[in-house]
Amino acid sequence: MKWIERTLLLLLLAVTTVTQAQEIEESEESETLKIQFKPRVGLGIGMFTFYGDVASNHEGYHPTVSKLGYDLTISNPLTDYLDIKFYGMMGTIGANERSLSRNLNFQSDITAGGFVINYNFAHIVKPNGPIDPFIGIGIESIEFLSKTDLYDANGNFYHYWSDGSIRDIAENSPLAAGAELIYRDYTYETDLRELNLDNLGKYPERTLSIPIQIGARMNLGERMKFRIGTSLHLTMSDLIDNVTSESEGDRAGTKGNDKFLYTSFALTYDLKLNKRKRGADGEFEWGPEDCIKDTLDEDNDGIADMCDYCQNTPLGVDVDEFGCPMDSDNDLVPDYVDEEMFSPDSSIVDIVGVALTDEDILDRYLRYSDTTGKYDGDYFEEETIATTTAPGQQVSGNFEQFQNKVYRVLVGTSEKEILANDIAGIISFKNYKMVVQGDTTYFVLGEFDSPEGAQELANLLDTKGISNAGIVETIKQDDGNVDVNPIAPIPDLGLASYPEGAFFRIQIGAFNDRLTQKVFADIPDISEVVGDDGLVRYYSGEFTTPEEAAKYKIDLLSRGYEGTFIVVFKNGERVKLSQGGFSVLNPEFDSINPIMPSPTTVSNALIKFRVQVGAYALDVPTDVLDLFLQLGNVIPKKDPKDNLVKYFVGNFENYDQASEFKRRVILEGITDAFVVGDFKGQIISVPEAFTLILK
Repeated sequence: MKWIERTLLLLLLAVTTVTQAQEIEESEESETLKIQFKPRVGLGIGMFTFYGDVASNHEGYHPTVSKLGYDLTISNPLTDYLDIKFYGMMGTIGANERSLSRNLNFQSDITAGGFVINYNFAHIVKPNGPIDPFIGIGIESIEFLSKTDLYDANGNFYHYWSDGSIRDIAENSPLAAGAELIYRDYTYETDLRELNLDNLGKYPERTLSIPIQIGARMNLGERMKFRIGTSLHLTMSDLIDNVTSESEGDRAGTKGNDKFLYTSFALTYDLKLNKRKRGADGEFEWGPEDCIKDTLDEDNDGIADMCDYCQNTPLGVDVDEFGCPMDSDNDLVPDYVDEEMFSPDSSIVDIVGVALTDEDILDRYLRYSDTTGKYDGDYFEEETIATTTAPGQQVSGNFEQFQNKVYRVLVGTSEKEILANDIAGIISFKNYKMVVQGDTTYFVLGEFDSPEGAQELANLLDTKGISNAGIVETIKQDDGNVDVNPIAPIPDLGLASYPEGAFFRIQIGAFNDRLTQKVFADIPDISEVVGDDGLVRYYSGEFTTPEEAAKYKIDLLSRGYEGTFIVVFKNGERVKLSQGGFSVLNPEFDSINPIMPSPTTVSNALIKFRVQVGAYALDVPTDVLDLFLQLGNVIPKKDPKDNLVKYFVGNFENYDQASEFKRRVILEGITDAFVVGDFKGQIISVPEAFTLILK
């Protein structure tokens, strides 16, 4: 943050030096400064970025994740290179700090007003160009009202536990065994000044600030300009987030006042466009008579270049008084290329001036809005599509880093599930992956450059009684698919060893049925384990420290995966959290099989229900299209598996609402409509949706 302040201050110092030098030179030519009244008003919108004691390192979240701000400005030039801008600004700033050691949040309504003196670099950059940069400094008054979120919608106080969860009872409470998971509602209900956590009393909720801004203006016309820029507001208060260097405990802050960035764009309008009249200084209004004085005519069309609206007209083409080719039928296609000289009035024409029929317009619209692939051949006639029938298709386990040829241990297939008792011994190693080849799914373990390394791992699994089918060779093809080939056993080799120390994974959930790949499309390293106990388990991540695992769990929780928990392995066996280095105050929660498992896998708010009303490879039939228009807001989605465009309507909170709407759709005439689930924008089946909701 300090480098931003230093850069802006150094730039301002340099600009001031140049400006003063120019003023000395101009003072010799003019003894009086004439300020013209040319007001320009602007309305802008932007985003705040807070820099204070809360979330000071900005780790774990993007700094511009905040609410919008708005500004209203009026400016007027002082000189050719300086202008003054008065402004009012309002909006909301805030920050959320979420970690294992400190959990703070605040949100503050900001109202500010002041003025800035801007320098437009006219000494360096030609003024009134397409882009005019500027930099400025000023002073302002800020009023803030800061609040924090301490309670959920039911009035439960947030207790942050060491495992990254939020519960309604403190972790060190004797009643902690009955604690229930709760979630922040992000309603900032508690006034921080009234809370008086640091005995600061009724401190003033206003302060002065020095804004330093930099940006650019782009001309959109004679009166309109587009402005984009960012301003650093150096406040003279350290109380906006209610955390100071005098705060105690985990609330302790750092020295220095709070500050924030406001990055915005705006449209400005010139209220008075001054005309320049002829005078002794040589300034004048441009008029038609001046075209006569210009003798340059590059395209030899008889119109001087300074008055020629259409430069480089082909030689011999008839032009009008503005130098543009004649267009007898006013279809915007000049006569010299118009193949239909007198097109019907108000008709739409093609690039050679021929009027389009209704069928032509419909065909162009279908090509433009094509989601079916019907017209792909018109644009890619010479494209050769590579196909394959033998190689396998990767489906999970982060194969983007898959080497061309690697040796692994085959621990299971879709025809032979992994024994439930063997799961811990298998996933306690890194590089557990899954590939699909034809109708067979292969579960493989390890990643070795030579078959000897894979054989030593297979030998270790054998000594532990963990079933495996020996070693295989996996070969990544140029198209990204993976072949799986068995390798003969290699005798007289030793044993591999388990990783030193603890090894951590995050279990997303365990289900009675396999889920489609797109359910966890936003988790790139998802791993699937199909056990002979009838459960399909899903894991994510491979970590060697408890801090990394806890941080990743918090990330998954924030993305809506509420049923996740950390699993710890040592020497091929699953162990308790405390054995992996976690500090667990309540022994009831330090169990391999948790006493109080989460009843849900993901947040219910992420799961919606829609009604599928059709699936077509080509155009939608006209009668069906009429029904779609009656339903309204029908959304098409192309399914890459079958190349069908599927159409959906509705966005319902629960299955009953979607089912009721489906009955209405059937009565409208779409008899094959049915309900589907929607998880984070991915279409899934209704059973999969219910599986995600209920464990």
